[in-house]
Amino acid sequence: MIGTILKLLDTLKNGINFYKDSKKSLFSNYLEPSMKDFQTVHENYLLTFKEYLELLMNSEIPLNKNHPVLNKIRNDSLFSEDLRNKVFSYYDYSNKDSFSNFNNSIIRYFQSSIKVPFFDSAPYLHSPNSARIDLYGGLINIISDEGIVDKSEKAIEQTRYIVSELQANYRKVLDNYNSLKNELIM
Repeated sequence: MIGTILKLLDTLKNGINFYKDSKKSLFSNYLEPSMKDFQTVHENYLLTFKEYLELLMNSEIPLNKNHPVLNKIRNDSLFSEDLRNKVFSYYDYSNKDSFSNFNNSIIRYFQSSIKVPFFDSAPYLHSPNSARIDLYGGLINIISDEGIVDKSEKAIEQTRYIVSELQANYRKVLDNYNSLKNELIM
C-alpha cells in the first residue's frame, strides 16, 4: 500500500514537472522570441518616425506631394515589411486564453489609431503597418487641405501624436508580456 502511494506521489510529481517544463517551453519557444521581434519592430518605428520628424522640422522644402518625407515613408514601409510579418507569424501559435491578451495587444499596436479617408497612394504602403499608413494619409490630407496655414507644423503635430500612440500601445504589449511571462515561468 505504501509503495502504491509513493508511486502515485511520484507520478504526480512527474506530471507537475512536465507541466512546468511545458510552460517554460512556451515561454522560450513562443513568448520570448515573439516579444524580441516585436521590440525590433517598435524600435524601427521609433527610429524612422524620428527621421520623419527631423525631415519635417529641418526641410527647406515646403510640405507638398513631392516632399521627401513621403517617399521615405513608402520606402521604410517596403523595407520593413519582413519585420512586421515575422511578429505576426507567432500569432497563431497558441489559441490558449492565457495568450489572448498578449496577442490582442500586439494586434491593437498595429491597428489604426487615426481614421484617414482613403487616398490613392495607399497601395504603396504595406500592412500590417497602420502607423505609417496613418502618417502618410494624414500628411496627404494636410497637404490637400487649403484651410491649413502652417502645414509643416500640423504635420509635425500629427507625427508626434502617432508616436505617442505607438508608445502607449507598446506599453500595453509590454504589460501583457510581463503578465504572461510571470504566468509561464513563475
